[in-house]
Amino acid sequence: MTIGDFSANAQFDRVLSVLMSDWDPIDIGGVVAAKDEYDDVASRIVGLLLSQASSASIAEELIRIETDDMGVKPDVTRATRVAVRLKSVVDAIEKSNVD
Repeated sequence: MTIGDFSANAQFDRVLSVLMSDWDPIDIGGVVAAKDEYDDVASRIVGLLLSQASSASIAEELIRIETDDMGVKPDVTRATRVAVRLKSVVDAIEKSNVD
């Protein structure tokens, strides 16, 4: 079974949750009105996960988004940690659906 077998909405929601709680380079996690700010990022990350991208590739994309799209100084340590977390969330979803 692959991640593609799971609901796209569930994937998106889990990725968005991790981005808001663990990544959040512009510090909007607690702002209800800004809830959709990371929707595009979540979509990109889901696409990477669907293509079985490595944690390193996901971290590179997060760093690129921080630098190019948001204009903030990238936090490589945070991006790497979040990329590993995103991969582990997907692995947990796959495992729970196989059991």
